Order: sequence, then structure tokens, then C-alpha cells
Amino acid sequence: MINPFELLKIKDLFNLKEWWEDKRYGKNKELRALARRVLKVLDAHRIPTARIQTVFPEFNLQFKDFKNLDSLISILNEQFLEAFSNKFFINREWLETGEGNPQEQFEHGYELQSIYDYLVKLKPSENQTIIAHFIAQTGTEFVPANNYDTHQGLVVALEFFEHDDPKSGFEYSRYQLLYVGYWHYYKTRMMIKAISLVCFKLGFIQKGWFSKYANHQGVEKYLVNEIFDHTNHNSWYPDDYIFTSKRSACSKDDDDAQLFHNHLKEIGFYEKIKRINS
Repeated sequence: MINPFELLKIKDLFNLKEWWEDKRYGKNKELRALARRVLKVLDAHRIPTARIQTVFPEFNLQFKDFKNLDSLISILNEQFLEAFSNKFFINREWLETGEGNPQEQFEHGYELQSIYDYLVKLKPSENQTIIAHFIAQTGTEFVPANNYDTHQGLVVALEFFEHDDPKSGFEYSRYQLLYVGYWHYYKTRMMIKAISLVCFKLGFIQKGWFSKYANHQGVEKYLVNEIFDHTNHNSWYPDDYIFTSKRSACSKDDDDAQLFHNHLKEIGFYEKIKRINS
């Protein structure tokens, strides 16, 4: 007779153990779920427990604090949860209850001013590099940019690449969900292009990707770096779509680029963005 436990993989045995402990410590069920979400965020950012003290030097964290869920629960106070949420741009409601999107989206509408103000105030440090990622939903065709042609999404996220002393070899990235829109919808396409132009003027590295989860439904379920885990090998260049051929030999859509520049003039941002370097 086959022993059913022999059919379980290590991960399944761990889940079985967690299930039993949840049953045993029923009164701590919500706290244990919170602790799992904290571990999920750390794992998604590929931060080993031995380096958590480096990420949060303001807390006297020890390796033993992350030995199991119960030891982790003991450090989940208000101060740590607030710092943790801010560090990784996590939605506090999701962290505590599992409800809502995992990450806060910076801008939901068409308010360019708020994103402009935020971006121009960012100051990369000696040990930090800022990268703007534009993740289009797999299958998106950028040209022609017909309005309402498709409902494929596009996620804009900032990566804060933290690189410590080179001798230590420790580095990690934090991802902020900046904006989610549709390429084939005029208002959100203009927002996406404006963000790209501001990032270009600020000298931020820009990268374009494709992922099947780069839409509103994807950010409701996944962290930004989990969406990155599902990007394919194809890439594109966001700044190919913000300049006309008179400015860039790499221009991919003259008509829509001119439409974009006219749009910036209409809303009073053309000269403002033009003067960023000065």
C-alpha cells in the first residue's frame, strides 16, 4: 500500500504543516496570513533573510526573527508594517487583510501634474539607480495608434535599484506602480507618452517589455516584480513613440508623436517639460 505522504513534495509537506499549525493556533490565523504576505513580498524582491537588517537598519532585526511564522509575528508592530509598506510601495489594506490590490497605484486618472511633480523631485543617490519600465500587454501593436482598437493594457513602473557597497555584493530592487492605462485609448496613451518624455528629460533609463499580465486585472493580483517574472524576451523602446522623425531617426509613428506634442501644448505642459533640464 502506498503511503500518501510519499506522494507529497517538500512544498506540499510545508503547506500541510502550515495548515496544521493554522488549525492549532486558530486565534492567530489572521496574523499568520499577514506574516505570509510579508514573506511573499520579501521573496518576490529576492531579499534573503540574512539581508533584511540591511534593508531595514532602523529596526533591530535578527535572523531568528524570520525562523518561522510565529517568530515573524512577534516583530510585526505598527512601526515595522508602516516602514515595510512604504519601502516596497505596498497597499497597507492588502498587507493586513489580503483585500485590494497588492500595490498602490500612484495615479489613476489623467492628472499629469501630480506625476510630473513627483518625478522631477526624485533624486537618485550614489547607491541608487532609477529605471522607468513600460510593460505592454503581450500582443500590443503600437502602430497605428487607433483609439478603442483594442483593450490591451500598459503598466508603467519605476524601479529603484539599490546597490550597496560593491564589496558586500548585496543589491536589490524596489518597484513602484506608477500608472496603468491602454495604448489604444487617447487619454491614457497621452499620459504614458508624457511620463516617458519626462523620464527622458530627467535622464532616467527607460525600458519596454511585454507581459500577459500588464493590465488592470494583472495589478489587482500581482506585485510589479511578479509581472516582470512573466515578461517575454521581446523588448521595445518607449522613446521611439514620443518624438517625430525631425527629432529622432528612431521615430516609429510621426502622426501620433505630433498629436502628442500638440496635446502637451494644449494642456500647458510642452514648455514646462522642455525646461526641465534648465
